Amino acid sequence: MTLNPRILTEKSPGLLVELEEADPRLRVLVYYAAALSIARFGIVPVLTRVRGTRAETIARHGAGAAVSVHEVDPCRGADLRTRGLLTDMQAQTWEDELDQTIQYELPYRIGRDFTCATFETQAKALARGRDPALPPVVSHLHLQVPPWESATVPTVRLWDAWTT
Repeated sequence: MTLNPRILTEKSPGLLVELEEADPRLRVLVYYAAALSIARFGIVPVLTRVRGTRAETIARHGAGAAVSVHEVDPCRGADLRTRGLLTDMQAQTWEDELDQTIQYELPYRIGRDFTCATFETQAKALARGRDPALPPVVSHLHLQVPPWESATVPTVRLWDAWTT
């Protein structure tokens, strides 16, 4: 058996370059998520999206879509493939563990969670009111970091949940 020395692969050429140009906190989050996938499931994740355009956001989410973390500069969002690699239960476990081990302290959001990971599926999107006429959501793990604030920089804490 040959081991893949990579911690992360890309769906199409240039995505890893886009990740390197993204918000540095996002890079840490993506590589942490990749390491967690390898440790938990033995799967090297596939990076499927980093940068995006306004036109892509509108095509995916409709004309009234908010500005996406994929289209801001520096980019604050990335997607990792789950379809065909993990079961929905495994992908949900991946999201849950990331959200439990990574905490954003955002003073302006006291009492409201800011999650770093969201396992997105068509069924979940439709349940939240997504227009069924929009293109279907391909199952994936969406990762994001909060915006930089002029008054304070969010703190990210990583706990070693792998040993508990």
